[in-house]
Amino acid sequence: MWRTHDRAEIDYIEEKDGVLNAYEFKWKAQKARFAHSFPEAYPNHKTAVVSRSDYENFIGI
Repeated sequence: MWRTHDRAEIDYIEEKDGVLNAYEFKWKAQKARFAHSFPEAYPNHKTAVVSRSDYENFIGI
């Protein structure tokens, strides 16, 4: 988990080959917003939202 002083947060971050992959998990099919502070702090890294409809792809099923 990653959190800023103003309480913006990222649910899960993993590092692979020097690249950070940040994920936000949402259960409901709503428009998910990713915290803007993470891409601003780490501009060359990847972000994604994982929802109920695509979590199986995320875990490799």
